[in-house]
Amino acid sequence: MNAVREVPILGVVGAGTLGVSLVQAGLAAGSPVTVLVRGGEEGAASRRRGIARALQRDVDRAALRPDQARLRLDRLRVTTDPADLAGAEVVLESVPENVAAKRAVIATVESVVDGNCLIASTTSSIPAATLAVGARRPERIVVTHYCWPAHRMPLVEVALHARCDATAKQRLEWLLASQGKQWLRTADRPGFLTTRALFAYWDGAIRLLCEGYDAAAVDEALERYGWPLGPFRVMDAAGVRSVVRINQWLAPLLGNRFTALALLSGMVDAGLDTFYHRDSDGRRRSRPEIGDHLWGLTGGTAPRQAGTPLLARVMNALAHEVTLAVAEGVLPSCEDAAAAYDLAFGFTGPNGGLRAWMTDVAIPGPGSSPSAPGRPFLAGATSTRHGSEQPCPS
Repeated sequence: MNAVREVPILGVVGAGTLGVSLVQAGLAAGSPVTVLVRGGEEGAASRRRGIARALQRDVDRAALRPDQARLRLDRLRVTTDPADLAGAEVVLESVPENVAAKRAVIATVESVVDGNCLIASTTSSIPAATLAVGARRPERIVVTHYCWPAHRMPLVEVALHARCDATAKQRLEWLLASQGKQWLRTADRPGFLTTRALFAYWDGAIRLLCEGYDAAAVDEALERYGWPLGPFRVMDAAGVRSVVRINQWLAPLLGNRFTALALLSGMVDAGLDTFYHRDSDGRRRSRPEIGDHLWGLTGGTAPRQAGTPLLARVMNALAHEVTLAVAEGVLPSCEDAAAAYDLAFGFTGPNGGLRAWMTDVAIPGPGSSPSAPGRPFLAGATSTRHGSEQPCPS
């Protein structure tokens, strides 16, 4: 690596919601960034305008000075020609969650970059070993699952497969250190930690809709507890169709446990792809017909307004999945997992986040009645740290 320059020359493939945020993170670190998009010159110009608007929003909220925004745009190149990635030292792949599409991007990038270039997929669920199949240089393929928005959230989940070499690990540390990120090394397994736990959390929330709760009431309860956004607001921001697509790939690998989340595909098929809508005066309101539709998809068998407090229902679903992930070796301890999860989602409110819940709240074991007595997941834990930086071993 360059002994003088502190930041890598960065490439990004894809300029969707996450891709734009990745570009912002790279530009903020001082990297020159080349973004590869589709759509010809018009598509490239449109994506550049979109990135400029994103920077302007940061200016408007006083997070960035106008002169800083201009300097960052000067270091940005948006192109439709893969050959323009030739000088990149790290390329971030950020296309939709599909194994074939991501492997195709890797093949394209490998055809133009040099042998030392690190190719980091920002997948939220697909193991690095799966993506590296068929690659010319599989030892240079890693996963860097940035938490969204990537330019604001501090945590990146890192997954390496068995063939990753020292150069890949060094470049990975170089990239993340240059961006001021904390990184969490997880086992290279489907869903890593945050995605599988997030899907369990969403599954618990959707069960409440099936039982007659309102999406806004669920969101408000979770936000009062400390979440920056409730589960249904997050799903709307992520895109319900994207959630369905990822779950269709991930669910079979996790034993098809998220049965309520699977109902979203039927909801989308019916043309219902958001939990909220804007009414005539522009205010955001939840859509009550979605709960009725989901209840119908269960065959009308879900109990309506079950008695267990909704906060406990959703938080317990999340906590149970974290313990399962730890039992499977994704991370070494529930304490590390809960602290990392809090950092990943900005869950550091007055109630202390997931770690506090798992330490202080008695939760029944998996498979038991929601009202059954339980014990704290993290009995005796005393650490107050949020997040876990685990540099990749050389």
